[in-house]
Amino acid sequence: MNFNLSSIFQKNTRLISLFLMLLIISLIYIFLIKIPFSKTVQSIATPDQNVPEVNNAYFTPPVSLHTEVKVRGKVVSASQEKEGATHKILDEDGSVIVYAKTNDDKLKQQEGNFVILVGTLSLGKKLSPSSILDVSYIAFK
Repeated sequence: MNFNLSSIFQKNTRLISLFLMLLIISLIYIFLIKIPFSKTVQSIATPDQNVPEVNNAYFTPPVSLHTEVKVRGKVVSASQEKEGATHKILDEDGSVIVYAKTNDDKLKQQEGNFVILVGTLSLGKKLSPSSILDVSYIAFK
């Protein structure tokens, strides 16, 4: 197998010249048209002030809108005292700690007993006698 480069160039001069011409045209296109007219990508979204800054670009942790609260007190029925509340939770002196609501009978079964309730409040609200606790479960300890 003897390769003679001069014979290869002579036989394929049209092909080689076509390749070089396409290469030169593509380089001219890239350097004169593509690069000067390309714009940097700018973000049109404004950063949200309520979302904490995250250093990892691949994972954004979920942000909860509720706070979990534990309350110990006596469960008493709240008949029409506070709209949306089914029961009130009293401390040992008989004053209201918080109003409570649930979508099942777990508070009704514990009326008159001192229990530990675990529930959620909205993120901006504090535990007060005017707030309503959405009871998730009752902790027995």
